[in-house]
Amino acid sequence: MIERRKAPVGIAREYHSYFAEELTHYLKVDASRLSRIDGDAYLDYYAGKAAYLKPDEPFDASIFGYPNGAVVDEPVPVSMSFSAAGAASARAAWALLLERLFPGIVCRGARLCASR
Repeated sequence: MIERRKAPVGIAREYHSYFAEELTHYLKVDASRLSRIDGDAYLDYYAGKAAYLKPDEPFDASIFGYPNGAVVDEPVPVSMSFSAAGAASARAAWALLLERLFPGIVCRGARLCASR
């Protein structure tokens, strides 16, 4: 079993690999102000928080890409937010990720994934 809140950290790492040049800010756990992204160290911060929190505590995180790095009260072209708590099967979590990233893939029982 994998704790459900650890799976989104892996998804955030994947998201970062696609949009690293555009991501500018992230929201620390239980914070009300954004912090500037400098490289990928924020991902280790999230991984550390996910590992430290008790399994029943919710884990929320948000990543944003503001044009020119200026925080404005407008929609941003690149952003990701997630919230998770509890435990889930690692296979089920990855099957769900695959189905969302690659809509042509169908995963049955988190064991067999095939193209449509």
